[in-house]
Amino acid sequence: METNPTWMSDEATLLGDLRIDNIFIPGTHDSGAYTGVLADSEKRIEKYVIAQDEPVLNQLIFGIRSLDLRVSYYSVRNHDYDQLYINHGVRGVRPLKEVVEQIKEFLENTREILILDFHQFPIGFSNFRLLRLKPHETLIDYLLQELGPFIAPPQLTWNAKLQDFWALNKTLILAYNNKKMLSKYSHILWPPVYQKWGNAQELSKLKEYMTNVFSNPPTGPWSAQAELTATGRKIITDKLKGLRQMAASINTQVTEWFQSDWGAKCHIVTCDFFRNTGIVKTAISWNLRRARGDSCDL
Repeated sequence: METNPTWMSDEATLLGDLRIDNIFIPGTHDSGAYTGVLADSEKRIEKYVIAQDEPVLNQLIFGIRSLDLRVSYYSVRNHDYDQLYINHGVRGVRPLKEVVEQIKEFLENTREILILDFHQFPIGFSNFRLLRLKPHETLIDYLLQELGPFIAPPQLTWNAKLQDFWALNKTLILAYNNKKMLSKYSHILWPPVYQKWGNAQELSKLKEYMTNVFSNPPTGPWSAQAELTATGRKIITDKLKGLRQMAASINTQVTEWFQSDWGAKCHIVTCDFFRNTGIVKTAISWNLRRARGDSCDL
């Protein structure tokens, strides 16, 4: 139940000299796909849509600093902000506005550095040329309108130190996976996070994939997607019992992986149902080690 709402700024003297691409950042996978209902009340589809127990604001208060947001657009008009939705796959979960309001509240009350990883756009962001729709522009204009004062300039680059963000009083990174938009909005959009995703249905397969990744870790911004993936057939048969049970079956082991030397090599680590991991505490511990140049926790 431990919360860590200001773990970065609390240790600013030590962590300030670390580069943003050389810090262990705890993240959530499908961050906007959250619910407060009990596991036994979830319907079949919900069991494979809901990936977190906590609203985004609570995730941030617990110490999460990277959010994986999948946005869809359900309008035939431009700048229809109310029709921007968080999705998990093709399933709409909640209005983006609900999530952005929580992010804004957190940023207004802390100096924590936060990454928003816009990596997938499941519905409404392609094949609309005849309608002259501009869904990416609609999303970006909305983010600028609501979160503009917090957005760090990409000119800082992923090599910037934490203290560089604090010096500018700009603590939000918008990582965006679209080359055209990166060029058009180069003053606010950061290059995307490279997601290393194993598409595994078993713990052994996920570990095998991650072991290969950590034998030669990527450079720059990247995330280890430390969760299992349900396939169509297994969802239909409910063989995996839902994402909640899948996460429960691996999250203890995932924590142990990153308590080991993987914690010295990783950048962003995302999990489903993060509260039954120790990923936040593990990240804080490793970041203090990195800052001190220590191999042990003091």
